[in-house]
Amino acid sequence: MFVNLHATLILASLLVPIIVVAFSPGLRPRPLGRVLIALAPILVVGVICLLLLSAAGVPIAEWMFPLVGLTIAGLCVKSERAFQALRWSLFGVALALSANGAELRGFDYASDARLARTFEAMEQRHLAALQDEVRKLPGDKVFPEGPVAHLLNHPAKWERKTLQAIWHTWFTGLYQVVSEPGEFWYSGGPVGAGHVEWRRMGR
Repeated sequence: MFVNLHATLILASLLVPIIVVAFSPGLRPRPLGRVLIALAPILVVGVICLLLLSAAGVPIAEWMFPLVGLTIAGLCVKSERAFQALRWSLFGVALALSANGAELRGFDYASDARLARTFEAMEQRHLAALQDEVRKLPGDKVFPEGPVAHLLNHPAKWERKTLQAIWHTWFTGLYQVVSEPGEFWYSGGPVGAGHVEWRRMGR
């Protein structure tokens, strides 16, 4: 729910300046230098975001949309009062959205699709390590099918994490991190014949 509000505010930071243009249109009503000075604080926010270098991705739309919105306002809004109001409000919105976007990416969301491959690689490494441990067990014994924890002194539970696109992924870049509970399971039989796999809970 909260992330939907976040995405709506990102869209609003672009749509509101366009609406203001419709009420107070004017082509290049102020010097370009003044517009660039107004854009500078949002650009600083953008540079800071890009320096975050989070594995889950960095906020982009959160400051880019306000930047584009303010550019449109600076070049096309005739009213100076409206321009000044947009200048400071969009800077505040960019700052708040970027901070919130960075926090979102630290919990249940990510804007780097490569993170899905990282999750998969982590699971495969863990699976391979458990398989190696099982192979070290006495080869003359036959083990029943069941959780690996019954064979090894090792926790068997493992949450599989995947990325799922949501309605605003196309412009926010945010994917929801979906966790599916499960456990590592031994297929049963002699050590050399059986194998370890991940299974959903309750399967």
